[in-house]
Amino acid sequence: MTNKLPQQRQITDAVFMVRPTAFRFNEQTAANNTFQRIDAQNNAAGALNEWNAFADSLEREGVCVFRFDSPPDTPDAVFPNNWLSLHEDGTMVLYPMFAPNRRIERQTEITETLAQITQRTRIIDYTQAELSGKFLEGTGSMVLDRKNMICYAALSERTNLELAEKFCADLDYNAVLFHTDDGTGAPIYHTNVIMCLGEDFSVICLDAIKYENERFSLRNSIEESGKEIITISLEQMKSFAGNCLQLRGSDKQRILVMSERGYASLNYIQRERLSAHNDKILRPRLDIIENCGGGSARCMLGEVF
Repeated sequence: MTNKLPQQRQITDAVFMVRPTAFRFNEQTAANNTFQRIDAQNNAAGALNEWNAFADSLEREGVCVFRFDSPPDTPDAVFPNNWLSLHEDGTMVLYPMFAPNRRIERQTEITETLAQITQRTRIIDYTQAELSGKFLEGTGSMVLDRKNMICYAALSERTNLELAEKFCADLDYNAVLFHTDDGTGAPIYHTNVIMCLGEDFSVICLDAIKYENERFSLRNSIEESGKEIITISLEQMKSFAGNCLQLRGSDKQRILVMSERGYASLNYIQRERLSAHNDKILRPRLDIIENCGGGSARCMLGEVF
C-alpha cells in the first residue's frame, strides 16, 4: 500500500460503554490473555462500581457517554471495542471474536441505536470468519491513526493477518503489521495494550516488538506521521500504561484516559511528556476489571463518530 496523508479529521468526543453486570473471570480468554490473573476475585459488584465511577468521570469532563447493558453470561462485555467499531466515513464494522462467550456480546440493540444516532451508511461484517477460526478483535487488535489512515496491528491468535489486511483494504488504511513478545516468548494478545496514539504523540512499548526490522518500521511510521514517541517498558505495559485513549472534552480540552495503575507505573519524565500533549490525564481506578478481565481503560471505550 502507498503512504498517504489525507486531510486530518477531528478527534472523537463521544464513546459507548457496556455495564459489566455479568462480569467474572473468563476462562475462555485466559489461554492467550496473560494480563488476566487467575487468582483475581470474581467481583461483579466491584467491577460495576469501577465502571460507574469511570463513566461518570468522563461525563464530568464533557465526554458524551452512551451507556448500554450487557447480556447474560458475557464476562467481558465491559470491553465492547473488540466486537464493534465506528468510522468517520459512516462505516460500522462487526468483528469475529476468539472466545465463543464473547460472541454473545454482539447486541442488535447497540448496533441499531448507534447506527440511528450516527446515521451509519455502510455496515461491514467479518463475523463469518469465526467459522474458519480467524479472528480480528476490533480496536483491541488494531490501533488506528484515523487522521493519517494508518492501521497498526500486532499479529496474534486474535489478530489474523488476512483479516487485518482485508480491513485495511475495505476502509482504505495503510497497514503496519508486526510481531510481539511479552518477555516469555508469547505474543501479546492485543495491540492496544502495547501502544496508543494521540494527536501528536504515541505511547508504545518498543521492547515488546519481536523483530528489529519491524521495530524500525513501526517507529519510522509513527515519527513520519508527526507524533512524539513516549516509550514504556515491558513492566509498565503489563501495568496497562499503554492502554490509553485521547478524547476531547469540554472546550475541546485534550483528555488522556488511562487507569490509575497505568499512570502510577510511569516515571516523572514520562508523566511530564504526556502532560505536555494533554490538558488533563483522567485516571480511573480499575483494579478489579484489570486483574480479572485482563483489560483496562481504553478497552472499555468504543469511539463514536
